Amino acid sequence: MNPGNWNLNPLENYAGLPYEQTNSVGRWNVLPYNDQLNSVHVAGPSYNNGVFFQSSRPFQSNETEVVVQALQQETQTPSQNKGKGKSSYDKWSNEEQSFLVDLWSEKQDHLESKDAGIAWQEMCQEIEINFGTKKTVEKCQKKNKYLIDKYKDAKTWKKNSEWRPIKKNWSHESATTPALKSGPFHAAELQKKDQQLENEKQEPITELLSLYLGDLSTLQFAHRTSLITKRICTHHYELLILVSSAPANAERRNNIRLTWAFRRALKPRWTTVFLVAQEKTKPLSNFLLREDEVYGDLIRADYFDQYWNQTRKIQMGFEWAIRYCRFSFLLKTDDDVFVNTAAVFSFLNEPIIPNVMLYAGMQYKNPWILRSGKWKVSREELAGVHYPDFCAGFGYILSRDVVASFVDAFSIVPFFRLDDVYVGMLANKTGIKIVHVDGFELGAPRPELQCIPSTNVKTLVRHGVKGNCLIELYNRAVLSRRDIDRTDGFSHT
Repeated sequence: MNPGNWNLNPLENYAGLPYEQTNSVGRWNVLPYNDQLNSVHVAGPSYNNGVFFQSSRPFQSNETEVVVQALQQETQTPSQNKGKGKSSYDKWSNEEQSFLVDLWSEKQDHLESKDAGIAWQEMCQEIEINFGTKKTVEKCQKKNKYLIDKYKDAKTWKKNSEWRPIKKNWSHESATTPALKSGPFHAAELQKKDQQLENEKQEPITELLSLYLGDLSTLQFAHRTSLITKRICTHHYELLILVSSAPANAERRNNIRLTWAFRRALKPRWTTVFLVAQEKTKPLSNFLLREDEVYGDLIRADYFDQYWNQTRKIQMGFEWAIRYCRFSFLLKTDDDVFVNTAAVFSFLNEPIIPNVMLYAGMQYKNPWILRSGKWKVSREELAGVHYPDFCAGFGYILSRDVVASFVDAFSIVPFFRLDDVYVGMLANKTGIKIVHVDGFELGAPRPELQCIPSTNVKTLVRHGVKGNCLIELYNRAVLSRRDIDRTDGFSHT
């Protein structure tokens, strides 16, 4: 099959081919088989002997939807398990129930829209893929109603949720009632619904969060950031990647999704989200709402975006990670950066790298406080001669315990507008030592080498990489790996 020619008959050309989940809202892409090992192009992901290449153009939305519908039709088979007690088809494990609750919370926008039927089908498919048990839409709805009825009267409610809080008068039927107009996306209606929920102060219950995240009673959040997204992670991840991004940088975010952030495993070892603030212009603000509805990977804040608000992004990203995601390590980076995820995992699995108390990146030792230029800081802002040691802000790795200690320290370390310096201040306050890593690169030694991996040291993260250069680095990284594990995307030692 020529990767540049897409036939829209999914049953004829895609039946039986591998397909993978590409984001948290249940979108599915079929991975076209590339017969020619040397046919390396750019843009959309394709599949060849366990290696990802780039096809000649990205997936188009109408093509993806055709495939989605075909896969849904193929998987909608009636149960054959009737009559002889409860089979695996009827039984629900605790893990399946937790997963169902998580999917339900994640997809409430869709369950309250004209696409509710498709959303329920996708939920059942994800349960089948992840646990190997077939569940019809009727079974999923029935179990979901039982869980919500069981927990909806809880007395303890948490603060406003992005993923549609449970109303005390919530009924199972209301979840499938269309709430949005048919046709194109209506951002104004979603904003109106969000405001109504905020005014009603109806919040998701602690018990439902605890089903997935465990006991939340030990978490302390004395300092409140500007976080407004409360979406829960789908799995436990070895690595959580936070990408700081400006609202207008949609092309950069899409390039990242198509390259190093692309996840081909059903239970991937890492996930990537983008930290985005509010936008003053209405068209772009509406576009961000639409983008988040499609991809489900934006973590949003309630302040307007500007360069000197980067520290606020870090604060709200760290708070979201600790509150709503289970992970072992966190990588903070920017949207003009290439991340070699396989190399990052290799680094994290080195025997000398600790699982706790880790703050690693390109270290600045005893850095001067600049009093002039772009990064100038007045003596009124900060007295002294030197900053505490810190890692360059384009990329650094933190273990979960360090992220938690930093969040606790937000209330005692004064706000400072240089985000990488501020993280260094948090580390200094909490007694965290920095591990310098050569693989975090501010850029290539020479401009002509920017799109080529380093030869003397393994590139983990490289700053200043955009567009075709990002795709080139990604292709080179993929082609250099011959021992890819089909279950998780990469192998490591």
